[in-house]
Amino acid sequence: MDAAGVDRLSDLTDCLLHAILSRLEARQVVQTCVLSSRWRRLWLAAPCLDIDGGEDQEGEDEEERHKKLDDFVDNLLLRRRTCAFSPLHTLRVSVASPRPLWRRLHHDRRSSICAAHTRWVSRGLESSPAVLEVRGIKLPSFSSGTHRLTKLLLQDVILHKDFEKHLFAWLRVLQDLEIRSSDMSNLSRIESNTLKNLTIEAGTILNFEVIAPRLASLHLAVQFRGLRAFSVTVREAPDLVQASVRLLDNPLPAKEYPFVFQQDPIFLVPMLCRFLGSLSNVRSLELSGFRDM
Repeated sequence: MDAAGVDRLSDLTDCLLHAILSRLEARQVVQTCVLSSRWRRLWLAAPCLDIDGGEDQEGEDEEERHKKLDDFVDNLLLRRRTCAFSPLHTLRVSVASPRPLWRRLHHDRRSSICAAHTRWVSRGLESSPAVLEVRGIKLPSFSSGTHRLTKLLLQDVILHKDFEKHLFAWLRVLQDLEIRSSDMSNLSRIESNTLKNLTIEAGTILNFEVIAPRLASLHLAVQFRGLRAFSVTVREAPDLVQASVRLLDNPLPAKEYPFVFQQDPIFLVPMLCRFLGSLSNVRSLELSGFRDM
């Protein structure tokens, strides 16, 4: 409202209001329903849902806080799924925490909370979003709700045990895949007939091959000194024209990760040569971060 108390915002078209709602966190979006009957319809059809699990913290009221949030998210996703006339474009689900996800999963009290976060993603997929962004969560199965998914952004996640199979069998229109700061030790293959852009950042074990006939760009960013294994090769990617490799110089958190060790730079050349040897069709190759090695 303006200084005179006149509601100017409601003069905007539904399209513009949806653009505004898409930039708000889910709880803020729902709160707009008290404005008028029109807003009750508007928030339900917002093309983007941004679900923030909040920062994971210690505290006596943690479980109670999570229970209320869990009920809210479940009801929100149920209501959104009934809005068939306006398909969900983007779903973001994130949980911030100073501790790595694997440590939270092994904490008895928090394992049930982490399971609830996984359920949010699973139920969100029932609305068949075109874009999915997940941070700080163990992924569910992708065997359903992914027929419209063209973009998948993952950060600090634990991949589902069948992620490799689901990527090929169920994500049939996926074009963009980003995996950052996540455990990829059980991933041996990234195979997709539709994937065009692939970005992989960090990780201590990178042992996989890429089979993607439509892949156009590939970007790797690795913490070389903290790598325990690196063997990345590209197969069957005739359209790959752009690639980059960036070495990160982040401090190694040896106190919290006793398995992290200092990689000897002498091993960098053979590792890199094997990878570069598989990039036969690349026209543009960028290497960065090698000066300090």
